[in-house]
Amino acid sequence: MQQHGLMARDIPVQVWLLLLAGLIGFVPARAIWRHMTGPPARKDPRRVVDDPRLHWPGSLIANIAVVAEIILFCIFIFTPWAAHLAHAPFFAPLLFAGLGLWIVSSTLRDIAKGEIEPLARGFQWTFMRETQPKRFWASATWNLMLGGGMLWATFGWASQQLEDQCYDRRNRGTAHEEVAACDKLLAKQSAGSASYQSLIAARGAAYHRMEKYDAALADYNLAIKLDPKDSYSLYNRALVLEQRGRPAQAMHDYTASLKLRADNGDAYLKRGLLFMQVKRLDDAIADFGRAHDLMPADPWSLANRGIAYAWKKDIRRAKADLDAARLIDPDNQGVLQGEALTSLVMGDWREGVRQLTIAIKKDPQDRWSLAMRRDAYRMLNEAENMENDTSALMRMNGAAE
Repeated sequence: MQQHGLMARDIPVQVWLLLLAGLIGFVPARAIWRHMTGPPARKDPRRVVDDPRLHWPGSLIANIAVVAEIILFCIFIFTPWAAHLAHAPFFAPLLFAGLGLWIVSSTLRDIAKGEIEPLARGFQWTFMRETQPKRFWASATWNLMLGGGMLWATFGWASQQLEDQCYDRRNRGTAHEEVAACDKLLAKQSAGSASYQSLIAARGAAYHRMEKYDAALADYNLAIKLDPKDSYSLYNRALVLEQRGRPAQAMHDYTASLKLRADNGDAYLKRGLLFMQVKRLDDAIADFGRAHDLMPADPWSLANRGIAYAWKKDIRRAKADLDAARLIDPDNQGVLQGEALTSLVMGDWREGVRQLTIAIKKDPQDRWSLAMRRDAYRMLNEAENMENDTSALMRMNGAAE
């Protein structure tokens, strides 16, 4: 299943918290530095704007305590406990809303009091409305802008959280949560908006993961109706159609998707498998070759091309592809199937049975290998073994239904 390409807009919450910690801790840290490295400002009459309280012993202790708390906070935000909290969708909006409300309410209270501490410079500098009106109102304006910005960010972040969930950007939520997030965003969109189609497609992908195939198919149908050039929804709909036993329609969607996005190696691989099912072996071989060119590290394209060559009784090419696939993945199930098929088409039924038995032990749900071994037992006139495999296939088909 594939989703639309999306820009990475995620900035870790730790970054924002570190910036906030730096903003709060700058002045107390500077005060400690000045206390340790320079003479008290009260001895320098020229520094009229310096606050002598920064150099009092009690103020030094308070500043050290503030800096220590900030350091501990910065360490905490990188712990697993903080990560668990930060992953909660409510955390970032709640953090910004709390900070914004605190800043705005504090500033309004300071304006009423006539004495304000500008957040840009920490909490040790105080300006009076009566004696320093310019600095007072400049500080009030800055504080209100900072608090208002955080409140504005709260709503933007909440919307971003819903988008992250709907589009499954962070792979943290469940498919049910993704559907709920998509529904909330769709409720705010008109059917003709630019993002409506992509939200429908994303919800279809979430239904797909939930194995609610009818709902997924309905969303993919709508997404493709709204944008016939949506190659991702075409590909995803092909997956559902194939799963629902409609191979001809799935093949049509794979083809339509590849016309729009020819670099999708997985679509070539899956279409090649459908070609092989209907014995269009040359088309299957061509698709497996394109898949291998696009995904050279994937053993399945080579293994399946080897199987197609084996069906054509081109044993030399079949063995070459199967050997190459085995080098990539020595335990690949497709390689085991292809080697068994090669033995069968060469008439070595006993060796084919042996190889198929290995494949079935490796994957007891491998219907293809079980069906091929049943047919091999028929050629060997081993009726009891043939009946055992037939019964096993019937149990599998009944369980699947």
